[in-house]
Amino acid sequence: MARTRTSHALAGVATLFALGCAGGADEASPAAETAPAAAPAPATTERAVTIESPADGAEIAGPDVEVVLSVSGFEVAPVAEGRMETGHHHLYLDVDVTPLAEMIPLDNPAIIHMGDGRATHTFEGLAPGEHRVIAVVADPTHTPFDPPVVDTVTFNVSGG
Repeated sequence: MARTRTSHALAGVATLFALGCAGGADEASPAAETAPAAAPAPATTERAVTIESPADGAEIAGPDVEVVLSVSGFEVAPVAEGRMETGHHHLYLDVDVTPLAEMIPLDNPAIIHMGDGRATHTFEGLAPGEHRVIAVVADPTHTPFDPPVVDTVTFNVSGG
């Protein structure tokens, strides 16, 4: 579809250029009035991840906390599909994000890999107190998107 729009836009520009070169500035051309308008450039959607739940600053009874994620600007898919234009979720619980230019470690128990394409995860048995979850989206090689697609919330577990 983008090729068709580009072709129409180029044809319109070429027509207007030809009409401008063929006639004087005072001449009105009916063809110029009916030339197709250039199609607007398609809107680009920035990739984003949002931690929908828990809300930032929430007080949660606990000890289990469900994290719910949503995305825009890309498709979430299982890693096994291997489609590089898709992403999948990783949740960092109470640890800092690893370097975003490197593959996310697979052996850190504080980093949850959601490689099956799901958008929810329940942390079980969280201790009372403040906790931080960072959502990071990565491609099928577990390398974070560039630019990074990240969201963070901090919440408090009140009981256990």
